[in-house]
Amino acid sequence: MDLSDKRLKLTPKRLEVLHQLGLHTTDDLLMYYPYRYETITTTAFENWKIKDKVWFEGEVVQLPRSWRKGRLVTTTFQVRTQEQILTVTIFNRPWAKSLNLNQILTIQGVYQGNSKVTAISYDTKPLAEHAVITPIYSIKEGIRQKTLQSIIHSVLNHLQDEILDDIPDEFRQAYRLLPLKVAYRCIHIPTSMNEVQAAVRTLKYAEFLRFFTAIQLVRNTEGIRIEKKPKIFSSKKIEQAIQSLSFEMTADQRDTLEKILNDMGSTHTMYRLVQGDVGCGKTVVATLALYAAYLSGYQGAMLAPTEILARQHFRSVNEVLAPFGVKTEVLYSALSTAKKKEILEDVSTGKIDILI
Repeated sequence: MDLSDKRLKLTPKRLEVLHQLGLHTTDDLLMYYPYRYETITTTAFENWKIKDKVWFEGEVVQLPRSWRKGRLVTTTFQVRTQEQILTVTIFNRPWAKSLNLNQILTIQGVYQGNSKVTAISYDTKPLAEHAVITPIYSIKEGIRQKTLQSIIHSVLNHLQDEILDDIPDEFRQAYRLLPLKVAYRCIHIPTSMNEVQAAVRTLKYAEFLRFFTAIQLVRNTEGIRIEKKPKIFSSKKIEQAIQSLSFEMTADQRDTLEKILNDMGSTHTMYRLVQGDVGCGKTVVATLALYAAYLSGYQGAMLAPTEILARQHFRSVNEVLAPFGVKTEVLYSALSTAKKKEILEDVSTGKIDILI
């Protein structure tokens, strides 16, 4: 369902902010998971320490005073809680000056010592009615956490019976997974961290199942299995590179490399995952496969998840292949714009054979 559906009653301004977050459909919203959770814990005032995050319920005993300095609006008022009088300061909440004497508030803030609290938020809902666990989302200016939470709650309530559950029952029972509609509710509106963990486990499984099913469909659909041009390379030169290594490859490494090279030399697309413990020698297998691509007249690329690993792989690959005339380069975000442009131009013109 598109988020502009009238049943969701979202204003154009809220839709615009959601679109900026990359959220266009209810599926996008359901899969926009919290990046952390806050838990409400209440402690006795005498146990509060400076910089502690505190939740408490208090009665307004002094009317708010507000003043502006530039773009910053500061409001202070006093509340009574646990037989203590606390001075509460909150920023950029101009409507706070409308609070009334004897009004009961639930306040979340940071204790500054000397009976002073810097409030993060407050509302008139009793503390006992607040969620014990609050999801925190990555947001942009123009939308508040509570607003996004409210929108997600609305979507869950409207679509509770429309969520497609594509996990087969036999898999759900075998792996003790939640129904998807329950998993979405548990990750967005949890009542305990155990619910969050169960939801994460289910949603990770569902995501992998969809990915694996898509891969199987690609492999099983003859129309997609278009024959490719086989890579032609010298097995003798591959062996020379192997012999130049400072260590002897294991039987498993050689067997894995042979299977990869056979796939590269065939007319069929390769679908392989090389799996092994850290330090077992996967990188050298990938390096020799890239060398085979180079010998076939192609360029090659190796992707790494971090800059540190990319630079490490660059050193490893360069050490093995530079003696054979292979030009290797590394590209990562911290490089200057000019250097990135130079590298990409060299890739485009064929000056770089392998890019990490």
